[in-house]
Amino acid sequence: MTKTVRDLIAGAVLLALAIGTFGVSIGITSKMKMGVDSGYFPERAAVLLGALAIILLVRTVLRRRSDAAEDVEESGDTLNVLVVFASFIVYAVALPLAGFILATLVFFVVLLALLAPADGRNWLAFAAVSAVMTLAIHTAFTRGFGVVLPSGPF
Repeated sequence: MTKTVRDLIAGAVLLALAIGTFGVSIGITSKMKMGVDSGYFPERAAVLLGALAIILLVRTVLRRRSDAAEDVEESGDTLNVLVVFASFIVYAVALPLAGFILATLVFFVVLLALLAPADGRNWLAFAAVSAVMTLAIHTAFTRGFGVVLPSGPF
Protein backbone atom coordinates (compact mmCIF):
# COMPACT_ATOMS: atom_id res chain seq x y z
CA MET A 1 0.00 0.00 0.00
CA THR A 2 1.44 3.37 -0.94
CA LYS A 3 1.82 6.33 1.41
CA THR A 4 -0.83 8.29 -0.49
CA VAL A 5 -3.43 5.54 -0.16
CA ARG A 6 -2.58 5.03 3.51
CA ASP A 7 -2.87 8.76 4.21
CA LEU A 8 -6.21 8.97 2.41
CA ILE A 9 -7.59 6.02 4.37
CA ALA A 10 -6.21 7.36 7.67
CA GLY A 11 -7.62 10.84 7.02
CA ALA A 12 -11.07 9.50 6.17
CA VAL A 13 -11.16 7.17 9.18
CA LEU A 14 -9.95 9.90 11.56
CA LEU A 15 -12.48 12.38 10.18
CA ALA A 16 -15.30 9.85 10.66
CA LEU A 17 -14.03 9.14 14.19
CA ALA A 18 -13.93 12.87 14.96
CA ILE A 19 -17.49 13.38 13.73
CA GLY A 20 -18.74 10.40 15.74
CA THR A 21 -16.87 11.49 18.86
CA PHE A 22 -18.24 15.02 18.59
CA GLY A 23 -21.76 13.69 18.16
CA VAL A 24 -21.45 11.53 21.25
CA SER A 25 -19.71 14.22 23.31
CA ILE A 26 -22.41 16.86 22.81
CA GLY A 27 -24.84 14.39 24.35
CA ILE A 28 -22.84 14.05 27.57
CA THR A 29 -24.82 15.49 30.45
CA SER A 30 -22.93 17.05 33.30
CA LYS A 31 -23.73 15.90 36.81
CA MET A 32 -22.32 19.11 38.28
CA LYS A 33 -23.10 22.53 36.88
CA MET A 34 -19.86 24.25 37.81
CA GLY A 35 -16.67 24.89 35.89
CA VAL A 36 -15.73 22.65 32.99
CA ASP A 37 -18.36 20.00 32.33
CA SER A 38 -17.80 16.40 31.29
CA GLY A 39 -18.23 17.04 27.58
CA TYR A 40 -15.69 19.88 27.36
CA PHE A 41 -12.56 17.84 26.66
CA PRO A 42 -14.16 15.28 24.28
CA GLU A 43 -15.73 18.09 22.22
CA ARG A 44 -12.42 19.97 21.91
CA ALA A 45 -10.50 16.77 21.17
CA ALA A 46 -13.01 15.82 18.45
CA VAL A 47 -12.74 19.26 16.81
CA LEU A 48 -8.92 19.09 16.92
CA LEU A 49 -8.93 15.55 15.52
CA GLY A 50 -11.30 16.59 12.75
CA ALA A 51 -9.15 19.60 11.83
CA LEU A 52 -6.00 17.46 11.74
CA ALA A 53 -7.78 14.83 9.62
CA ILE A 54 -8.88 17.49 7.14
CA ILE A 55 -5.32 18.85 6.98
CA LEU A 56 -4.02 15.32 6.33
CA LEU A 57 -6.57 14.79 3.54
CA VAL A 58 -5.85 18.15 1.90
CA ARG A 59 -2.08 17.66 2.04
CA THR A 60 -2.42 14.16 0.62
CA VAL A 61 -4.59 15.32 -2.28
CA LEU A 62 -2.22 18.21 -3.03
CA ARG A 63 0.80 15.89 -2.84
CA ARG A 64 -0.96 13.43 -5.13
CA ARG A 65 -1.59 16.11 -7.73
CA SER A 66 2.03 17.22 -7.79
CA ASP A 67 4.36 14.92 -9.63
CA ALA A 68 7.23 15.86 -7.30
CA ALA A 69 6.15 13.43 -4.60
CA GLU A 70 7.08 9.81 -5.07
CA ASP A 71 4.72 7.12 -3.90
CA VAL A 72 7.05 4.63 -2.35
CA GLU A 73 6.03 1.41 -0.69
CA GLU A 74 6.83 1.70 3.04
CA SER A 75 6.36 -1.51 4.99
CA GLY A 76 8.59 -0.79 8.00
CA ASP A 77 6.25 1.84 9.44
CA THR A 78 3.20 -0.41 9.33
CA LEU A 79 4.38 -2.63 12.19
CA ASN A 80 5.16 0.41 14.35
CA VAL A 81 1.70 1.85 13.73
CA LEU A 82 0.02 -1.43 14.65
CA VAL A 83 2.09 -1.81 17.83
CA VAL A 84 1.32 1.78 18.90
CA PHE A 85 -2.38 1.19 18.21
CA ALA A 86 -2.27 -2.04 20.24
CA SER A 87 -0.57 -0.21 23.12
CA PHE A 88 -3.47 2.29 23.18
CA ILE A 89 -5.90 -0.61 23.52
CA VAL A 90 -3.83 -2.20 26.30
CA TYR A 91 -3.69 1.20 28.04
CA ALA A 92 -7.46 1.60 27.85
CA VAL A 93 -7.93 -1.85 29.40
CA ALA A 94 -5.25 -1.31 32.06
CA LEU A 95 -6.43 2.17 33.09
CA PRO A 96 -9.32 1.12 35.37
CA LEU A 97 -7.37 -1.89 36.68
CA ALA A 98 -3.98 -0.32 37.44
CA GLY A 99 -5.09 3.27 37.95
CA PHE A 100 -4.20 6.42 36.05
CA ILE A 101 -0.71 7.02 37.42
CA LEU A 102 0.70 3.51 36.96
CA ALA A 103 -1.01 2.80 33.63
CA THR A 104 -0.06 6.17 32.16
CA LEU A 105 3.54 5.95 33.36
CA VAL A 106 4.01 2.54 31.74
CA PHE A 107 2.13 3.65 28.62
CA PHE A 108 4.38 6.69 28.11
CA VAL A 109 7.54 4.64 28.60
CA VAL A 110 6.34 2.07 26.05
CA LEU A 111 5.37 4.76 23.52
CA LEU A 112 8.68 6.55 23.88
CA ALA A 113 10.54 3.27 23.43
CA LEU A 114 8.50 2.40 20.34
CA LEU A 115 8.90 5.80 18.71
CA ALA A 116 12.58 6.38 19.51
CA PRO A 117 15.26 5.13 17.14
CA ALA A 118 16.70 1.79 18.23
CA ASP A 119 20.17 3.22 18.76
CA GLY A 120 18.94 6.25 20.71
CA ARG A 121 16.92 4.60 23.47
CA ASN A 122 17.65 6.06 26.89
CA TRP A 123 15.45 4.24 29.41
CA LEU A 124 16.31 6.59 32.27
CA ALA A 125 15.23 9.59 30.20
CA PHE A 126 12.08 7.77 29.13
CA ALA A 127 11.21 7.05 32.77
CA ALA A 128 11.93 10.63 33.87
CA VAL A 129 9.91 12.23 31.06
CA SER A 130 7.06 9.77 31.60
CA ALA A 131 6.96 10.44 35.34
CA VAL A 132 6.93 14.22 34.89
CA MET A 133 4.24 14.08 32.19
CA THR A 134 2.08 11.64 34.16
CA LEU A 135 2.20 13.78 37.29
CA ALA A 136 1.60 16.99 35.32
CA ILE A 137 -1.44 15.53 33.57
CA HIS A 138 -2.75 14.04 36.83
CA THR A 139 -2.36 17.37 38.63
CA ALA A 140 -3.98 19.33 35.80
CA PHE A 141 -7.02 17.09 35.68
CA THR A 142 -7.53 16.48 39.39
CA ARG A 143 -6.68 19.94 40.73
CA GLY A 144 -7.31 22.14 37.70
CA PHE A 145 -10.43 20.55 36.23
CA GLY A 146 -11.65 18.67 39.29
CA VAL A 147 -11.84 15.39 37.39
CA VAL A 148 -11.63 12.14 39.33
CA LEU A 149 -9.20 9.79 37.59
CA PRO A 150 -9.08 6.00 38.08
CA SER A 151 -7.05 5.20 41.18
CA GLY A 152 -6.66 1.45 40.67
CA PRO A 153 -5.72 -0.80 43.58
CA PHE A 154 -3.45 1.81 45.19
